[in-house]
Amino acid sequence: IIILTTGWMPIDPLLSVLVAGLVGWAGIRITRQSAHILLEGTPRGLHPSNIKADLLKNIAGITAVDHLHAWALTETKPLVTLEVTVKNGACPETMRRAVKDRLEREFDLSHATVEIVSEPL
Repeated sequence: IIILTTGWMPIDPLLSVLVAGLVGWAGIRITRQSAHILLEGTPRGLHPSNIKADLLKNIAGITAVDHLHAWALTETKPLVTLEVTVKNGACPETMRRAVKDRLEREFDLSHATVEIVSEPL
């Protein structure tokens, strides 16, 4: 339209460079996001130290949270695995359910693998 109305020919290569830049920027962004997922990086906004602190503070009977690993299968499906040490006498299945419920409610982690370990005697 600019060329037809004004006859200014340099606009064609300038707009071509602009479009190429936009395509290049989008390609780099998608490549970075894909690499982060493929390399099992921690999802953005998910901080393992916050999860650990929250579980220790809010679930009675937990004495330690170890081996906490968070990654994502897709941008919207984060996963977590962790080991929880509980006081002797605590029901492992009850503790596992409590941890999974807390992770889903507070951190939107619907898929968690939780290993329960009792304190050493």
